[in-house]
Amino acid sequence: MKRFILYITALVSLVAVASCQKDTKTVYHEPTTFVLNTPAFASGIYDLENSTSVVFTCSQPDYGFTAATTYKMEFSLDQENWTALSKTSSTAKIDVDAAALAGLLGGLLGIPEEEYPAIRTVYARATANLTASGLGTITSNVVTLNSVRIHFVPVSAPKTMNIVGGGQWLGDWNWDNSLAMVPAYGLTAGEGEYDGTFWRLVYFDASAAFKFNVEKKWDGGEAGYAAVEGRINDNADAGITKTDDGNIVVTNPGWYLVSIRTEVSGRDYIYTIDFDEPVVYLLGTAVDGCWDIPNDYVFTVPETPDGEFVSPAFITDATEGVRCCVKLSDRDWWKSEFIIKDGKISYRGVGPDQDRVPASAGQKISFDFFKGTGHID
Repeated sequence: MKRFILYITALVSLVAVASCQKDTKTVYHEPTTFVLNTPAFASGIYDLENSTSVVFTCSQPDYGFTAATTYKMEFSLDQENWTALSKTSSTAKIDVDAAALAGLLGGLLGIPEEEYPAIRTVYARATANLTASGLGTITSNVVTLNSVRIHFVPVSAPKTMNIVGGGQWLGDWNWDNSLAMVPAYGLTAGEGEYDGTFWRLVYFDASAAFKFNVEKKWDGGEAGYAAVEGRINDNADAGITKTDDGNIVVTNPGWYLVSIRTEVSGRDYIYTIDFDEPVVYLLGTAVDGCWDIPNDYVFTVPETPDGEFVSPAFITDATEGVRCCVKLSDRDWWKSEFIIKDGKISYRGVGPDQDRVPASAGQKISFDFFKGTGHID
């Protein structure tokens, strides 16, 4: 009898749990408020040079349930022009690196090095969104930091470079669809280090206009013709000119090897652009151990943006993998090489030696730089 009562009790408990689970619903709410708390020392002096971080806290926006949320901090000197730090936080306690903040604020100040340190009122706010969904984006209230001591932080070479412009290839002026350039392995830098040089094989429609920027956004850092006037090397008869609103224009349509070199001057970037013929080289064991640039083992160049670059047939078995590259004028060929990996173009960039794919004599390798794909057959 006692065992029967235990069975009945267990059954009732299971039904109750199932009933609770059935009635529980997760309903998403578009949040309307998002509060960034005022730091305890907001009225004091924040000395960024002698601090490791500035800590902000906030409450999670009311999404209707506890959700994975991504937070990002934005800062301003006038409450009109806001700039975000690239680092995000997955918690409502946001640790802002003091040196990164000093660098950001220095960029907003735009003053020469001798005028540092500078004490300014700084405005802060946070943005939040549901992680990996893009939903629920909301901006917090503004918090005032009355006195922030900003020290000079040298600008380092950029790690990214992007081109945006007219036509599908260049993203139709939408940074979300812009063309990311490939970092070149540095002249003296080691693995994983950037020296500000980027390249990409690009197709331009007739009279295509473009700008470029380290970031994928209109943040005042985008560069047009004025930023490179006198430092455009048109080595391929691209017919470089400009529009009335300052865009760079490529008059003659076709494929070009475009490289952008960045020199750091104080807090500014000085850019140089080269337009060269779109020559892709085949090297190594596939061509009987030829490691010389230039050589006769060059790819055919398509006439359309969606066409394929096709190599000559391999002379010998590529036992050590197929090696391909473009050649930048100021560095060794392997510092701008790329291969096929799982059907995709894999650029070496500033990374280590790549795991290459072997091939047989008589095969060819083809690249579709528009889709970022390739194949060996």
